[in-house]
This record gives sequence, structure tokens and C-alpha cells, in this order.
Amino acid sequence: MRKRRKKKSKITQKKNLEARLIKSSPVIKKLKIDTQFFRFLIVGVVNTAFGYAVYTLFLCLGIQYQLASLGALMCGVVFSFNTQKKFVFNSTKDGAFVRFVFCWSVIYLFNISLISKCISYGFDAYISGAIAIVPVTLFSYFLQKLVVFKSKKETNKTMATVPAPRNFSIKW
Repeated sequence: MRKRRKKKSKITQKKNLEARLIKSSPVIKKLKIDTQFFRFLIVGVVNTAFGYAVYTLFLCLGIQYQLASLGALMCGVVFSFNTQKKFVFNSTKDGAFVRFVFCWSVIYLFNISLISKCISYGFDAYISGAIAIVPVTLFSYFLQKLVVFKSKKETNKTMATVPAPRNFSIKW
């Protein structure tokens, strides 16, 4: 009698490929690069290029820059959600889009507050925006990882750290 082999899911295959790449690459081993964060950065570059391409397309079509920027932002959010979900966090959960939009609203406010603070210290808007890139990128990564695309493993870790109340009872 033959034993049937279970088909591995695409996510499992990706993780196995990443593990083999990490084992075979002395540079990655040495630097201990988090492949998920690396994918986040690469996808971020692709998302930025996509958003800018949409913006320039709208401008070429004769749309005012304010509406072109809004349209590019809306298209960019949808595109970014799908690429982050699929290529960075390997998420298969449904219903994360609302959390994604909410998180990007928080990220936007964080970015604007950092830029404003830098401007108050005398930097111009260009330099202030450049200074904000690193903290905003880190904030974005962790917010998306922990809020939008939180895995079951991470949920269980969080739940395990919350101590259960002892001798809890309600007296009427």
C-alpha cells in the first residue's frame, strides 16, 4: 500500500525556500537579517514606484495634482495591502483591509507629527521628510505585523504573557 504525501501549501514552500536560502548564505547568516523585514523594504520600494506611476499617469491624463495624488494614494493603499499581505506577511486572513487602512491613518499622523517636530527645530520640509523615513518605516512594519497581519502564533504569545487572575469571583 502506498502512502500519500500531503501537498505542501505555498506558504510552507516559501518558508522552506527562505530557510534554505538563509542556511546557504553566509552573509545573511552573519548579519542575521530578518527576511520578513527585508521583504517589507523591497515591497515598500515596489509600492512607492507603483504609487508614483499612478500619480504621473493621472497627471498625464490632465487631472489636477491634488486629485492625482488622492487617486494615487487610494490605488496605492489597495496595491500595498495586497503585496504586504501576500509577499511580506504570508497572510491568508480575510478582513484585514479595514485594519490596514486604520493603521495607515495612524502611520500618516505619526509621519506628519515627526515632520512637524523637525520643522520646529529649524529643518526644512525636505530634510524633515527624509529624517522621518526611518522611524516611520520601522513604525509601519511593526504596526502592520502586530495589528494588521498578526499571525496565530503571535496571538498565542500575546495571550500567554497575560496572567490569568487568581481566585476571581463575583460577589453579588
